[in-house]
Amino acid sequence: MLREEVIRILADVCRKNQYLSVATMQATPVWHALDPEAPLHIDMLGCMGSASSLGLGMALGAPDKRVVTVDGDGCVTMQLATLVTIGEARARNYTLIVMNNGLYETSGNQPIPGAATADFVALAQASGFRNSTRIDDVDDLRARIATLIEAEGPNFIALNIDRASACKSWPTLSMRDQIQVMRRTFGGAHGGSEQSAGA
Repeated sequence: MLREEVIRILADVCRKNQYLSVATMQATPVWHALDPEAPLHIDMLGCMGSASSLGLGMALGAPDKRVVTVDGDGCVTMQLATLVTIGEARARNYTLIVMNNGLYETSGNQPIPGAATADFVALAQASGFRNSTRIDDVDDLRARIATLIEAEGPNFIALNIDRASACKSWPTLSMRDQIQVMRRTFGGAHGGSEQSAGA
């Protein structure tokens, strides 16, 4: 599967179903280009390894909304303990999707540790995820993704994608902008104001 086609499917299902969503690293430029003003989406830049934790916090803070984080296998490898934290938290509305190609694409396609041996689906299952699955066909992804996200979580989905060149054009978002987006997202999710969202 190609990164761009995978993200197009994910962005579409999140938009249609009004899921809260987070994209990081190589998912960010593609998602942002597809839906630059999505009110329920956060482009998380410069925080490699932390998107899954942010998504968990959003899921716990907005239990009435489905939350989807799109992460990379290199990012997950950097913060494997987060899988255990997510499993223990048991957020029923949370889905972590990991694009898996065994590479650190952003820094030059170096192989990640354990690329030939690690099984992220098994790791997620052992960490306490309620559901853990792997998809390597784009038609299968398109057919199943909404059902997988709607399942009682936490859910883990590994998407086997092809090697690709790193994105060279990145959205110009500052951390301050991202925080403001997050506040508006939570305000919109609960019908409250920025002040009620913790401003």
